[in-house]
Amino acid sequence: MRELLSLEMKFPNIRLSRRRHPTIWGGASLLTMLLESMTHLVESDWDWDFIINLSESDLPLKTNDQLVDFLTANKDRNFVKSHGREVQKFIQKQGLDKTFVECDTHMWRTGDRTLPQGIVIDGGSDWLGLSRPFVEYLATSTTDPLLLGLVTVFRHTLLPAESFFHTALRNSKFCRSYVDNNLHVTNWRRRLGCKCQYKHIVDWCGCSPNNFRAEDWPKLLATEDRPVFFARKFEPIIDQVIINQVDQWLFGMFPKDMAGLDSYWENVYHWDDLGRHQTDDGLISLANSLSRRAVRIASEQAGNCSLSDVKVLEVTTYHNKDAYKV
Repeated sequence: MRELLSLEMKFPNIRLSRRRHPTIWGGASLLTMLLESMTHLVESDWDWDFIINLSESDLPLKTNDQLVDFLTANKDRNFVKSHGREVQKFIQKQGLDKTFVECDTHMWRTGDRTLPQGIVIDGGSDWLGLSRPFVEYLATSTTDPLLLGLVTVFRHTLLPAESFFHTALRNSKFCRSYVDNNLHVTNWRRRLGCKCQYKHIVDWCGCSPNNFRAEDWPKLLATEDRPVFFARKFEPIIDQVIINQVDQWLFGMFPKDMAGLDSYWENVYHWDDLGRHQTDDGLISLANSLSRRAVRIASEQAGNCSLSDVKVLEVTTYHNKDAYKV
C-alpha cells in the first residue's frame, strides 16, 4: 500500500482503501475486507457496473474490450461458481456445520453448530463477478434480516467468502440473476495441491490450486471460445515463460529489443514493514553481512572516507528465466 499510494495520486482509476485488514487464509476477516471494499465503492463517485475481485496471481485471458462487451450484454447478472448439487457433502467438506473463531491469525474450531432452517446453502469459489444492484443491496441493506443473519453466521465460518455471496444471492430477490460461472479458470490438480495445507492457520484441511506452467498452455488455449476472462495462479518465480506467452497471445509479439522480458525484481524486505509482517531473520542477517562488506570495500576504495554505520532498508532479489540470480 505504501508504494501504491503514489500511483493513486497519478491515476484517477486507482483507489486504495485506507483501512488494512490482517487477513489469513480461510479467515472471517476476508469477508469483512470484501464487504468493506464494496461499501467504499458504493459510496464513491465512480460510475461502475460490476465488481470483479482479483489477486496478484491472476492474469487476463481476454482483452479489456472483450470483457466490457460481455458484461454489457449481461448487465445486472451475477457471476459465481457453485460447488454443484451435493449440498450436504459441500457443507461437511467446508466445515460449515462447525463454529470457527478468528483470533491471533488463526481460525479456531470451537464446536458443532446447526445451520439456519429455510435457507438454501450454496458456495464454491470465492472469485466473483457481482453486479452493482446486488452489491448495493449488500452494502446498504443494514436492517435486512436475511443479510444480518447471514453476516452473523459467516462471521464464524471457515472460508466465508466461498459461501456468503452465493448464499445471499440464492436467497434474495436477486436469485434469478445467478450465473454459474465466476469468469475464471483455475489450475486445480488436487492430487498435487491438496495435501491438507494451512494446518498452522486453520483447524481444518486447506487446499490450493497449482501455478500454471508452460506445459499447461493447452488448458489456457481451450478457453478462447468460452466466457472465461481470467486465469490463476501465475507466479513468475515458478514460471515466467507462461506469463510471457499469455501476454503475447493477447497483445502480440514483444519488441525484439524489449529489456527485462525474461526478468523481474522482487522486493522481499522493507524496513517500514517491521512489526507488520513476519521477517526472515536469516535473510536480514545475510543482508547485513553483505552491506557491511560493501561499506568496507567502498571505504577502502575512497581512501580518506570512513563509513561505519549500516542499516538495511530494503532487500530486492533479481530473477531471470525462472531462476534466482542475485
